[in-house]
Amino acid sequence: MARSKAASVSLCILALSSLLGSCVSMKAVKPSRELRPVAIGDGKGSARTTVDAGLSPQVELDWDGGSGALMVRPLINDIDVGWFVLDTGASGMLISGKAAGEAGLLPLGTTRLQNGSATTVFIGESFQLGPLTLNGTKYAGVDIRHSSSVFGKKAVGICGFDLLAQTVFELDASARAVRIYDPATYVLPETATWQPLELHIGLAHAWCEFEGDHRGLFVLDAGYGESVAFFDTTVEQFDMLADRKTRGRWIVNFGATTKIREGPLDWFQLGQTRIDDIQRAHFATQPVRIYLGPDDVMGLVGMKLMSRFRVVFDYSNNRVAFIPSED
Repeated sequence: MARSKAASVSLCILALSSLLGSCVSMKAVKPSRELRPVAIGDGKGSARTTVDAGLSPQVELDWDGGSGALMVRPLINDIDVGWFVLDTGASGMLISGKAAGEAGLLPLGTTRLQNGSATTVFIGESFQLGPLTLNGTKYAGVDIRHSSSVFGKKAVGICGFDLLAQTVFELDASARAVRIYDPATYVLPETATWQPLELHIGLAHAWCEFEGDHRGLFVLDAGYGESVAFFDTTVEQFDMLADRKTRGRWIVNFGATTKIREGPLDWFQLGQTRIDDIQRAHFATQPVRIYLGPDDVMGLVGMKLMSRFRVVFDYSNNRVAFIPSED
């Protein structure tokens, strides 16, 4: 899973693109000719954020056990337009053309997706999810097709960086819960420890260790339903396919398929916790255009590993905590 250096591509979407063998596809919403390029998905966010401490921090959601996807129903301009995938692997906010019309969003400009396609950028007055309100949010138009076959429900958009940029975001798999807090008042449990979090192109990256006593940066990707994936450059650097029994699999990315290998991994460490005997790690054997960040990033950490923890993301203070689940 190598990285692309195409400077003209401004929005990175790891969400859904890493679903193995799925028929999910994403298509740009064709912009009208008079629209001009605007900045979006650049890791700076596009919205004003408010967290209401008087409301419960817990967000109502559907946590799909099969795909591992987190599905939420925000209000867009006070209108419920359907289900959104909640994902740390998206550098911005996305919405289908139909849902944008139903919410009364206005076309603002254009941007390019990671496959180079030009799409419409919409802007909305408000986005509400639990205690969180975003004002002035920009959305890239992306129609997600055939999502019901994977999630059991139709997805009309993806919630990414803008939602997470100015909040503390708890991902608690054991409680099947997502919670949103104000960073100014959040207190980490005394037994937990913050770890450094790096933000590149609006995506969360953490330093991890893995078999062979190697250490490197990995994307924490809640849209990736598997355990861990190593980019092709990492696989080649450490000769990770040597003497490892693997089988061929496929990933789907904007309609293109790329072959990878799937096999066991001795161990992988998140924070202070080492996870042994991972049965289904993924090893890329050729480049695929799903990641646009630094060349030295080694891969993705997905939900099958993060679900072993209560993961606390604090983007505004560049830190993350991995609190092992009790069960």
